[in-house]
Amino acid sequence: MSKESKKLARELRKDKGLEKKMAAFDQQIQRLKQRETEVEQIMAQRSNPKNILAEIPKKIPKDLWIDEIIIKDKHNISLSGGAISYASLSSFIEKIRKLQYFSGNLVPKDTKTETIDYYGKKIRASVFTAEGKIVTFGEY
Repeated sequence: MSKESKKLARELRKDKGLEKKMAAFDQQIQRLKQRETEVEQIMAQRSNPKNILAEIPKKIPKDLWIDEIIIKDKHNISLSGGAISYASLSSFIEKIRKLQYFSGNLVPKDTKTETIDYYGKKIRASVFTAEGKIVTFGEY
C-alpha cells in the first residue's frame, strides 16, 4: 500500500469510530425525546385541587357559606351552600366562574329559597348547588 492509501485507511477507521459515536448520540436523543413526551403526559394527568381550594374561600362574601365541595372524575366539581342574599350568591358564582380553573363553565344547577335558623333567628336564605368542569388545576 502506498503512503497515501495508508493515510486514507486511517482516516476511514477514525470516521467509523465517529459514526458509532454519532449513532449512539442519536439514540440518546431519541430516548430523551421519548422521556419528555412521557413526562408531558404525566403532567397533563395531574389533578391536585390545592390551588382551587385555596382560591374559592377568597371569593366568598360575608353572607355566603359553603357546605360541600365535591370533585368527581378529576374534572367535575360541585359546590353547595347558601347565602342570605341572592345578590351575594350571584356575585360569588360570577367570581368563581372567572377563575382560570373553570374558564366560565361553573353554573348554578339548583337554587331555592328556604327558611333557616341563623344564630337563633329564622331567616330566608338562598340554598344552591353549582356544578362545572375543571379545565386546569394550575401550576404546581
